[in-house]
Amino acid sequence: MTEYAAYFDDSGHPDDQEAVVVAGFIASEREWLFFEREWQETLDHEGMERFHMTDFESSRVWPSYKKEAVLGRLINTIRLRTIKSISHGVMMKDYKEINEKYAFEETVGAPYALTGRTTAKSINNWKAEHLGPEDKLLVFFEDGTKHKGDFIDAMERDKLPCPAFIKKSDATPLQAADWLAWEIFNAFKKGGIRPSLAKLVNSLSLDDPDHGIFEKGDLEKMCLGETGAKILLRSELTPDAHVAFNSSPKKKRTRTIR
Repeated sequence: MTEYAAYFDDSGHPDDQEAVVVAGFIASEREWLFFEREWQETLDHEGMERFHMTDFESSRVWPSYKKEAVLGRLINTIRLRTIKSISHGVMMKDYKEINEKYAFEETVGAPYALTGRTTAKSINNWKAEHLGPEDKLLVFFEDGTKHKGDFIDAMERDKLPCPAFIKKSDATPLQAADWLAWEIFNAFKKGGIRPSLAKLVNSLSLDDPDHGIFEKGDLEKMCLGETGAKILLRSELTPDAHVAFNSSPKKKRTRTIR
């Protein structure tokens, strides 16, 4: 029996940013122990208590070449110690346009529920393909994200176990997930992959099905029933319509994303 753990964080915001992304890594518990030691050694050498990509990028303490060197050492640790990366996102412009036409949020879920549920699907697919019946996989998501409750509802709807939610300060691997989520979000925002992400993409294949972004066409297919049940047009909803997940028929779902 081998024990594994997966750590995932999110980037972006449904209210005022271009995308919502969930991303992270899977490794054996043994490799995560090595990861934590090596990751912290790099941070200690630079006088950093913990790594947070937004703060790191906005800091003016170091010149760009110094930041690249630090990222290079952290990337080496990720490449050496993790065995799988997964990331899924949704473009908010497309989500809002589809949600205006269809009862998408009430039927499928908020952006974080959509990306988190898709991430869970990728995790389960990897587990089925690579782990034996005796192996164990624990899944952790960073706590405190908007629409966390909606994500939990989506997992219960699909009869899937929810991940454990933990603070970034309580798990060093979440710092790597934070970095990947930021890089993926930035790639969608700027329309290009930074050299720091490209160094990891070569090893972890950003083009594979476990790294994806929902755009308008993908969401439209979902609404038309090409990937599941058809989603009603908002124009078809009566004023007294009651939309609810099958697992919680008494909990009326309402629209929050506009």
